[in-house]
Amino acid sequence: GLNVRINQLRSMTIASANRRGPAIAEMIEIMSAIRSRNADAAERAARHHVEQAWHIARQSLQPK
Repeated sequence: GLNVRINQLRSMTIASANRRGPAIAEMIEIMSAIRSRNADAAERAARHHVEQAWHIARQSLQPK
């Protein structure tokens, strides 16, 4: 179902070229905002992270 598809897309984005460094930086930004108890910054960082993953997944799913 949905969880299977989410995990497939997650694997696809993680495996994409040049994603590891930016993804780590994005997660650090999210965690930093959470530690600072800055909900707005945490939300922005989390949304940015998901949007970046979405762009990669969308590109990967485009017919070639």
